[in-house]
This record gives sequence, C-alpha cells and structure tokens, in this order.
Amino acid sequence: MSLHSSIPRIPFTADAYAKMQAEYRELLKEQDELVVRVNTARLMGDLSENGAYKYGKIELGNVRHRLRDLKHLITHGEVVTASKSGFISFGSTITLQNAAKKMTFTLVSEFESDPAQGKLSDSSPIGQAVKGKKIGDSVVVVTPNGEMMYEIASVE
Repeated sequence: MSLHSSIPRIPFTADAYAKMQAEYRELLKEQDELVVRVNTARLMGDLSENGAYKYGKIELGNVRHRLRDLKHLITHGEVVTASKSGFISFGSTITLQNAAKKMTFTLVSEFESDPAQGKLSDSSPIGQAVKGKKIGDSVVVVTPNGEMMYEIASVE
C-alpha cells in the first residue's frame, strides 16, 4: 500500500483541472527563467547588497511553493462530472430563489470555490443545504443574519 492511496481524492471540474495543469506547466517555465536570473545576479558580486539576487530568490521561493501546491492538487485530484440524475451533486449548477433573492451557482470543491465567479464550495452552508436535493425542494440556509429559506428552481 502506497502513502498516496490513503489520501482522499480531491474533486475538480474538468475546466478547473485543465487550468491547474496549464498553470503548473507555465510555472515550470518561469522557475527555469528565475534560476537563470538568480544565478546571473549571484555573479554580480556582493550578495548582501544585491537586490536582484534577493528579489529573485524570494520570487523563486514563491514559484516553487505554488508548484508544490499544484503538484499535490493535480496528483490527488480527479475530474468529476455532474450527475444527470436530477439530484444536486458536485458539478451541478443550481438556481435558488425566494421572494427576496435569486442566485445561480455551480457546486464545486473548496479548492475551486470562487463565489465572485458563481462557484460555491460543496462544504459551504449553501452547498451542504442543497446536496442531494432536487428541483422543487425547499432548503434552509443558515447565514450570519439568520436562516433563509429557498426553493430549488433549477438543476443542470
């Protein structure tokens, strides 16, 4: 049994997974360019007063940190497609409405969540409230301002 088999898979939409892979490839190129810049700056002499060297090292560290994060997500991630059963699950696009508000969002993992882009985490209060429900069901969402009741108007 390998060490990696005990780590649960991280769900992603196909689009988010492809974007992560593209970012990883771009950062690998950037890392190579930074290594050359840092090595060139190192040859300029006194490192204690060499801003190009210091900044390059910081930038290289940031790129390597992001590469490690992305490698973990890509290695342990898997593309999950929305169920077509009519029940809300990962990847479903849902419209909720009540008398005061209407909202549409896609249910994604916490790693892909971006409320400004209409992507809500399946572990968020709204995500937890709608998971497993279907069109026409009512859900109660607990918010800082109290409980809000919504009806599920559509599921795609």
